[in-house]
Amino acid sequence: MFARSIYRLVIEKSYFPKVKSVTDELRKSGILRIILGLIMFVRFFEITFDYSLFYGYNSWFCVANLILIILFTVGFSVPLVTALLLFFVRFNDAVANTSTLGTTILMQTLFVFLLMNSGQYFSVDNILLKRQYFLSRFLRFQYNIIGKHTTSSLTFVYFFAFFVYGLISFGALLMHVQDYFWINGLTVKSLLSNSYLSLYYNEFRWFETNFPNISSVFSIVVGILQSIFQFFMIFLVFSKIGTFFVKWWGMQFFLISLFVINLSYLPHVEIILWLLILFPSLTIKRNVNTSKIAKYEYNNAKENAQPKLNTKLLKTFYSSYSVLLVILVFTYFPFISKYTSNFLGDKSKYVRLALYRSGLEVPSVFNVKDLSMGDHWMVLYRKEKNANDWELVPITSESGERLTYNGNNIFIFSNHNSDFLYFGTTLLYRRNVLYVKDYKTFHEEGVGYHSLTKRIAYDYKKERLKGVYHYKITVYKSESSKVTHHIEDFYRHEKHVVYYKELTYDGLNFIIDK
Repeated sequence: MFARSIYRLVIEKSYFPKVKSVTDELRKSGILRIILGLIMFVRFFEITFDYSLFYGYNSWFCVANLILIILFTVGFSVPLVTALLLFFVRFNDAVANTSTLGTTILMQTLFVFLLMNSGQYFSVDNILLKRQYFLSRFLRFQYNIIGKHTTSSLTFVYFFAFFVYGLISFGALLMHVQDYFWINGLTVKSLLSNSYLSLYYNEFRWFETNFPNISSVFSIVVGILQSIFQFFMIFLVFSKIGTFFVKWWGMQFFLISLFVINLSYLPHVEIILWLLILFPSLTIKRNVNTSKIAKYEYNNAKENAQPKLNTKLLKTFYSSYSVLLVILVFTYFPFISKYTSNFLGDKSKYVRLALYRSGLEVPSVFNVKDLSMGDHWMVLYRKEKNANDWELVPITSESGERLTYNGNNIFIFSNHNSDFLYFGTTLLYRRNVLYVKDYKTFHEEGVGYHSLTKRIAYDYKKERLKGVYHYKITVYKSESSKVTHHIEDFYRHEKHVVYYKELTYDGLNFIIDK
């Protein structure tokens, strides 16, 4: 069998963590499924709520996605629900214009839950599978499609997911090595002082001003270690030290991304994936009688009445997905994709779309464009028609950082409390304003106008305002991202106004005051 041959030739010779107990792994997946479900629910509920608020109606697609997430979290019909979520989460983002790398990694994580036949513990399925209802028979049919894993086959599921993540990371690094910030060791330094991307930008600005040399060395060293992690990830697991590095460097990177960098729910999902595939269950102690473990697992398998693993189905999946990975390399990887694009022409965009819908893409992040998003920002103020004082609209502060209406940074998403505002509004604006020269035209006719009117309309509905309100728009610019080594120019963070306008909005019409 294809999977077994790969297991013998690759996995057994590596130090990739091996599964010791299928039962314990299924228990672990049950806990992680609940945590992931809660994260997904909060993120997609925010989107669904704001979509309904802004457009005045609910999208059935968004509502259906929320229902599926609830079923996934409580563990009802997990195989079927997980398969449906692979389709719904991606299209939910398309409907709400909130597409993000986080959803790509989410799909890869859901594939692991699906392939490992999870949902048998800490779930409604666990209760129903022990009964003899008609619904119980339907659930058994779902779980029997894949069947019962062995320790080796489940290890292969984990390794395959790790390989996919490593391949994508390798492709991302190929993009990094073409980026000025990355090759000069400036990425970390610019990122941490970015008011839009970093939660503690003020602290890092103070640090780089007072300790420029240490700041530069830190940025260079972290950049090198991250490059090693991304470039050699797959190969490093063939040594003990390399496996240790991959396991813990990845985890600390995700934790820092969670608590320091503003990336919505991407690091949350990455942590779940890492815990799932690289941290085997620790519930079995070394001195436990292995015969008792074997007997327990045998009784558990007998109780759930699962047949042997459906090797033909998994072989077909692995083979098909491997073909997609080859296509990914040829259509996304720098230095190769240009030849593929010339060959395919306009068809290349459809190939990329198919890969994207399958949960595969090579992210281009933390590049010059991303790191420059802290150089322009739009600030909104509002007041009632006859009021004297302006009130800041809590989307973006005067220093460019992200704000929230209720002040609660739910699950540390740092996304204005909704990716509807983040990916669908402020991020889109900041990427488009970077190279604008005519700010007036951009903000009164182009993408900038669409962004500011969307923010105003959102604020008006969010605050349930009535009547006529005045809005003041101020766009600031700085040179914050322009970092260098050793010599620090703190004045690069100073802002100046590049556009100013006042509008009147009554809930239906926008009128330019001045």
